[in-house]
Amino acid sequence: MKKLCLLFCILLSVAFSSGCTPHTDYLAPLRGDFEADVSGEVNGVAFSALCLRETTSEGVTVTVTFYAPATLADTVAKKAPDGAISLSVGELTVSAPSEGLSPLFDLFLPTGEVTDAVIDENGHTQVQCNGFTLTLLPDGTPYLLQTPAATATVIRFTPK
Repeated sequence: MKKLCLLFCILLSVAFSSGCTPHTDYLAPLRGDFEADVSGEVNGVAFSALCLRETTSEGVTVTVTFYAPATLADTVAKKAPDGAISLSVGELTVSAPSEGLSPLFDLFLPTGEVTDAVIDENGHTQVQCNGFTLTLLPDGTPYLLQTPAATATVIRFTPK
């Protein structure tokens, strides 16, 4: 009888613990609107920029305004909801081929499902997602975004 009661208690605790485990959407900060100061590298070129992600009725727009390198300072790269990429300097705006800038936008528009999430030795959560790695601070703030072609360290992150 004691064994039966113990078995019942074990089964009950397993049922309650697995059914009550919260599901964490690790990518939620990058799926919402935000403003972030970042520095990193894309296709071997170091950069610093302000990144703005906005959702409208038409979809998601990501705008990256470069601070550095000096040759790109004040250049604005924008990915529209339809996927079109444009570059603006002052009053001049031109369409840009997606090949060179797509890795940059991939940092801020992760797709796919999370395949793994672990806590590293610094207490940061490292999330793997189809060729994309996101490192979160203990409070869930994005800290490091990585793809094979681009990396960005988040200096300041403000959800909108």
